[in-house]
Amino acid sequence: MAHTLRDPIDSNSWGVFRASVLGAASFGILPLLLWPRRFREYAAIEARQFRTVAEWSRRHGSVPAAVGPLRAAAEGLEARPILWLLPLLLAAFVVGAFVVRFNGTGWSWDDLLACTYRLNDYYPRFDAWMGDPWSNWPRQPVLHLIWCAGLSMAYLCHWVQVRLHRADVYGLVRRFNSLTRDQAIRAVRIRRFGSFNPLLIVAAVAFLHFDAWWGIPMLLAGAADRRYTISTSPAIRAQLAERVGEMQRGFAATARWIDRCGISRCQAMLPPQATFCPRCGTRVTA
Repeated sequence: MAHTLRDPIDSNSWGVFRASVLGAASFGILPLLLWPRRFREYAAIEARQFRTVAEWSRRHGSVPAAVGPLRAAAEGLEARPILWLLPLLLAAFVVGAFVVRFNGTGWSWDDLLACTYRLNDYYPRFDAWMGDPWSNWPRQPVLHLIWCAGLSMAYLCHWVQVRLHRADVYGLVRRFNSLTRDQAIRAVRIRRFGSFNPLLIVAAVAFLHFDAWWGIPMLLAGAADRRYTISTSPAIRAQLAERVGEMQRGFAATARWIDRCGISRCQAMLPPQATFCPRCGTRVTA
């Protein structure tokens, strides 16, 4: 079981340079198509590994009142559906807005840049569209607002997804520590990983210079995703595997003094001189 927790999970997370280049080249759409789905798959694999901890604790006679919260925490580690679906829907909305507005008027590279990275260069004069507001609708600033607002909300959803999942994992760790507190097992430490990356500042300034406000939420979401999948989650799973190994060695060392519960459905391991089964509560007969 400890070996299962040490199995690496492929996160394929992006660094600042890769996220900035591919995000800018795809006008902010490509990360939204990949990051939520990959994090959902990562969280699903991670949840299966954490559930083995709760199941192992139950089989080895831990008190049901303590195992119950641990199992409930492990069951709730799946990614939240609304927070990985909403970024995809917002990305589709942004693309649809551009398609609808340009439909019938033709596409050009200059028009696309005028609505995105070069808004200030192509912003229409006020008197150019003051006649009929429907036929002379200012395409550039409105589409630019949809582009920035839609993508910003989508990336913020992914950032919230990562933060909430990390909080759920921290809750599971606290429940595991309360379970092993009476067994002389060291507590799993929750380490706060974080470091300043100067490339984040450079990339943020570049996105703001080209009127891509959504670049700031994208960098925040990408940094949170990478920090959790590269540092936080592997460190917690490695510590859990180490603590479970200590518990297994403790069970093996005291195996000759440990009996099992006489109830066929329970068969929990009994501590020395136990009078009641720690799992089902049945009195131990001599």
